[in-house]
Amino acid sequence: MKKHTLSAAIALAAVSATGAFASEGSDLAPIYLDRTAISVDAGYMMDIDNLSVDSLWGGTIGMSYIFNRSEKSAHSIGLTFGLFKGNENDTYPPFTVYGPVEEILPGWTQQMINTYSPQQKISQQIIPVIVSYKYHRNITKAISAYVGARAGVYISKTSAKTRIGGDITIKEEDVLNGNAEYPFSSGYDYGESSHTSVSPVIGMELGVEYKFAKNWSWYVSGSIDASFSMDREVPAPENKNGAEWAAFSAETSKETVVSSTIRTGFSYQF
Repeated sequence: MKKHTLSAAIALAAVSATGAFASEGSDLAPIYLDRTAISVDAGYMMDIDNLSVDSLWGGTIGMSYIFNRSEKSAHSIGLTFGLFKGNENDTYPPFTVYGPVEEILPGWTQQMINTYSPQQKISQQIIPVIVSYKYHRNITKAISAYVGARAGVYISKTSAKTRIGGDITIKEEDVLNGNAEYPFSSGYDYGESSHTSVSPVIGMELGVEYKFAKNWSWYVSGSIDASFSMDREVPAPENKNGAEWAAFSAETSKETVVSSTIRTGFSYQF
């Protein structure tokens, strides 16, 4: 065999071997395909500023798309819906209003003294509709942490039921017959006022996820959200006309609401 022909044969064999090893390495390299996840969780929403109630209980259901997966990290975008409900009953300290002293006859005066005891039940229901982005970082093969941003709307329905208890005392001073007091008690329910608002919301979320089966994970997360122009039921003592008038003219105000929500639930990936 001629020298140049032998050299060419050796070079061709080397190229073929290199291609074979490269192909074998490619087959052994892990392939991380995009995945879809369905999640269901229970949550506790807490008031930081201007919710109508102090806390709400509920849950969410969502679907997310996981992409750019690697051994160390992943990204996801998702859409969630939920329902949270809460109510609170408050009895406010009684307060007294003294009426003017009126002269009925010379030497005989009368004064009406009203003691009011406001009671109020405020309820709130929030339906969150949220789009989110999350960055996931693998800590171990089974545990990962994530951070993300949230945006969407809160559909909020609030209601207030107010009852005013009243103790009325008529105080009389009579120079002829002496002094006397005549007490009366009463209480009235004044129906219910309700309002509904749709409020834009933005927030951030942190969480930890534990993969306990091939397709199943358990997660715990927390978020802080700001909602804009949400209706707030004004408590009776803050009524601009006074607490005794809250039953007749319940007030609502538009507020920027800040809340925090803790969730725990399960996700299924496929």
